[in-house]
Amino acid sequence: MAKVFLTQTIVLNSKCPEGKKKIDLFDQRVSGLTLEIRCSGGRTFYLRYKSKRGVTKLLKLGRATDLSLQQVRQLAQEKRTQIALGFDPSEDKASKYSAPTFAQFIDEQYLPHVKTYKRYMDDITRQDIVKMHLERKASGAAAGSANRLLIMMRFIFNLAIRWEVPGVKENPSKNVPLMPAS
Repeated sequence: MAKVFLTQTIVLNSKCPEGKKKIDLFDQRVSGLTLEIRCSGGRTFYLRYKSKRGVTKLLKLGRATDLSLQQVRQLAQEKRTQIALGFDPSEDKASKYSAPTFAQFIDEQYLPHVKTYKRYMDDITRQDIVKMHLERKASGAAAGSANRLLIMMRFIFNLAIRWEVPGVKENPSKNVPLMPAS
């Protein structure tokens, strides 16, 4: 864990010592900026910081082949500013990965929900759609989330009508109004 004043020459020419898997060089100019040099020759910039809870975290900034030292210093400083203002970049990244895909949503949430109260599309009424829409909001979801569910229901029924699915003659969600955005 050596502290050095990183230069482009050091970034490009430093080697991992024999017998070690990697070394970390900490920049003296930008606090927390770290260059990881692996025995394979790979070089990656990270920003080391403490989260709101005091946990030390590493945020990958990019490979040394993709970013110049000047670019990575500027990026590191921008991230440090965000962290100082209370925004944790690793939490933002984690939330992006926690969002389900459309297929996961259908399989894990929508289908089990629909199966609990109706088996066939032609059994679903406008009242069922309104109830589902209101229940989504009542469960703590935002109005926009409940509206997306309604919009998805409209799309599914319109598709079933367009594909001439037997028994589906009309869209029960057609005249259900969207909730006003909060």
